[in-house]
Formats: sequence, C-alpha cells, structure tokens
Amino acid sequence: ATLERYIARLVNEGARPGSILYVTFNKSMADAGSERIIRTLTGGGLNGEDARQFGQWFCTIHAACYRILRDNGLKAQVAKNWEIKKVLQDIIPQLWPYEEDNPYPKSLYAAICNAKMHCVHQIDDEKFFVELFGDYHGRRTSDTREKFDSQMEKDGKITFPDMLYLCESALNDDPSFCRKWQEQFQHVIVDEGQDTNVQAMRILTLLASPQNQFTICGDADQTLYRFAAASPEFNLLEGFSERFPNGELFKMDTNYRSFPDIVRCGRNLIEHNYDDHGGAIPKIFRKDINPYHISKYDETYVHFDMYDDVHEEAYEVAKSIKAQLLNNVCDPGDIFVGARTRAQLGNLEPIFTKMKIPFVNITGGSFWHLR
Repeated sequence: ATLERYIARLVNEGARPGSILYVTFNKSMADAGSERIIRTLTGGGLNGEDARQFGQWFCTIHAACYRILRDNGLKAQVAKNWEIKKVLQDIIPQLWPYEEDNPYPKSLYAAICNAKMHCVHQIDDEKFFVELFGDYHGRRTSDTREKFDSQMEKDGKITFPDMLYLCESALNDDPSFCRKWQEQFQHVIVDEGQDTNVQAMRILTLLASPQNQFTICGDADQTLYRFAAASPEFNLLEGFSERFPNGELFKMDTNYRSFPDIVRCGRNLIEHNYDDHGGAIPKIFRKDINPYHISKYDETYVHFDMYDDVHEEAYEVAKSIKAQLLNNVCDPGDIFVGARTRAQLGNLEPIFTKMKIPFVNITGGSFWHLR
C-alpha cells in the first residue's frame, strides 16, 4: 500500500507513462501489485492506455531486463531446464576425458551462473574459475562456458542469468544504450528490497542515474534469500547510504497485523540481529515495532515446545487444543494449525479424529488420500 500510494502521487504530479520502473520479487507479486496500482490510477482519472503503459514496467528484475534486451533487438527465447542440462551433458565429455572427474551438469551450470552474476565476461573468466576450482577444473569450466554460450546463441536461447548479465554488460559497455534507458526511467522503485540480489541492485542503481530518483522498500529482518545472493546490507543498509548519500530513511514501525504479544515476541527475537545485542546490523537501522491493535489477552500467548518425534508432537498439539475446547476458551474455527509441509499435517489427522476434534484440511484434502 505504501508504494502504491507513492506511485499514485508521482502520476498525479505528472510522471509520464512508462517512466516508472517498479520491480518486485516474483511474478505473482508483480502481477498483483500492477493490478492494484492500475486500478488506483484508472479510478483516479488516468485513461486505460496510459495505465497499461505504466503497468508494462511493473515486473520482476528478470522481466525488466528481458524487455529491455528485446527492445534492443534480442530475439532469443528462454531455454527450458532440460535444454540447458542436455547442452551441458553434451559438452562435459568433450572437456573432461576421465569420467570419474566429470562434474554434475547442475554444479557446472551454477558455476557459470555465478560468473555471470558477478558480471565476469567470458574473455576474463578463466582466472575467476581457476581461483574457485583450481587450474584443472577452472580452465575446463571456462571452456564449458564458452561452448555453452555459443550453443545457446546458435539455438536462439537465453537463460535467466543471461537476462541480468547481458543487460548489465550493455549498460556498462554501451554509453548510448545506457543513456537511453536512464532517460526512459525517471523513477526506479524496488519492493521487497531485502531479497533482491546484488546484481539486480547494481542494474537498478545504474538505471536510476543520474537523477537518482530511487525508492526501495524492505526489511532486513525478513531476509529469506541470502542463498540466492540477496544482500540487505548492500540494498537497504550501509550500501544504500553509500550509493545515495543524500537519501532519506523512513521507518515504518507500526505492525497492523498482529496483537501485542506476537509483536513483543518478534521484537525480542530480531533485536539480536543488531550490533548492540551481538548481531551484525548497526543499531541505527533497528525499528522499534509497536502494535496497532490492542490485545484481548493479558498474558503472553506465544509458546515454544520441542518433542522427541512427530507422534508426540501430534498428541501434545491435539491435547492442547482439546483442553481449550473443553474449557470453552475458543471454538474449533478459532484455531489454525500450520505446518511446513503437507505431509506433516498428515500426522495430526488420526489423533484429531481419535480425540473427536473437528477440523477442516484446507490444503485440498487428506494427505493420506494422495496417490
């Protein structure tokens, strides 16, 4: 809602269609955000065609880079996983003469993607790979990338890492290309900034130059994708301050979703992310989260327990729920039981049935009825 209102304000102040680049984490979030914003814009008097032009650049970073490249003449289609695997399987025996030394295609592809994420050009990548894998495997990985990219180009294919790599390379190496897209995007807006990877942030920062109308919304305490090179330090914290020394920091510190007991427990947990409690994040970035709602409970209603196995866990959870129902603390429909996987819920079904606890499985039916 924060970014939607901000974009609506930019439009009301005269931002032209297509001049706002709004990037979020995945396609479903981009589509949902685009629909809401376009609905807001058309409701505010903007005509449908202009609204659609705004919506063209409400997307993921990969989609944005792909559209930029296609506008610049790229005709390649996105390669499927099986096509990537087959090309690598054909190349590996050519470069690794001894089968016992052969790398897995998945590992080899990850190494090639890593080089592209660091924007290491093919002509310079041998040193990069040798430092990672040693001389024998490093040189062969470099040769693999050359053959792989050549075959992809011959087949008219492009990979997801290529979208960012080719776009960043063009922005760095072609001044006219860079200038064109910097003039196109007068405002660059990033949602879920804590989970945006470093390469994406380099690209977005470059696109925002020289006017530097750059807005990023995110929460370092909610980072989930460090394994995919997400870096809240570079995106939101010290890195943002270094790239935009005149930037402003706004802390949205009111929680509208949860009651005070939940907020308090969360706050107690995340405070250990900050340097005054032994963490790595400077305390200047800490938000003192406060609840908007007033709790109907006086005591802390968050509990943590550990069990020896799934059967004990299922029994104790069911016993706790049964006690609340018998004591009229709540109704069955007031209780939600969540699990990481659908299979884990399967352990609860028999004990709920045995204890005569009414329940509805909202995952689409019983785990035990699956083929």
